[in-house]
Amino acid sequence: MGETCFFISMPSAAKFDDEMIVNAKCVVDNKMLYEAWEEEYPYPTYPKIAVIGSKFTNLIYEGKKKRKIFLFQQTC
Repeated sequence: MGETCFFISMPSAAKFDDEMIVNAKCVVDNKMLYEAWEEEYPYPTYPKIAVIGSKFTNLIYEGKKKRKIFLFQQTC
């Protein structure tokens, strides 16, 4: 395998270095929630709503992370 793998399950309020998030596969529980916040609170969203999903959307806006490599999982 050769890659380091770890799983983090946490509350939404957390702070990580950009580099860790940029190099990770990110999964959120509700993609549409973060997209709605992104529309309602334009960039930079993370300082206004300090949850990890808002950090993801900021990194996408900054061009540091590509939206297509996120693995979004919808909850029912």
